[in-house]
Amino acid sequence: MFLAAGCISAGRRGYPLYPSDRALAPHEVAAVAGFVRDIDGQDVSKHGGNFEVLPGCHVIGTPTKWGQMNINAGEMVATGRLVFVLPMQAGHQYFIEVGESTFANGPMWRAIVVARETDAKGSTVRTFAPATSPKDFEVCRRETRQ
Repeated sequence: MFLAAGCISAGRRGYPLYPSDRALAPHEVAAVAGFVRDIDGQDVSKHGGNFEVLPGCHVIGTPTKWGQMNINAGEMVATGRLVFVLPMQAGHQYFIEVGESTFANGPMWRAIVVARETDAKGSTVRTFAPATSPKDFEVCRRETRQ
């Protein structure tokens, strides 16, 4: 179960993180949302939670803590800063999500953070774990041919 799914709606465009004198069409950019603090080393937290980038290899950094409140309770998780290296495609969406591990035990649970790629129809294409070594960046660049 994922608790912080990013919401990218058809009517709401993300903050553009690409150099252009005009807004590019959704099929020309990749959309990013969710548990995001920085993209390619740029702090984007002041620009909301939805972003657009050009296709290619991008480095996404997370905040160090995640939390939510509802009418009954609140949850806070110290995730530490995680880094995702994602080969992004035009017309696809990338959600950085906090979820509950299958190792939950009673009122305590272990959080996991993943990146989920969806296509233009909203179908999940694949998921990514946080990067573990510089080799992840090399694989990403090779996949996007940058």
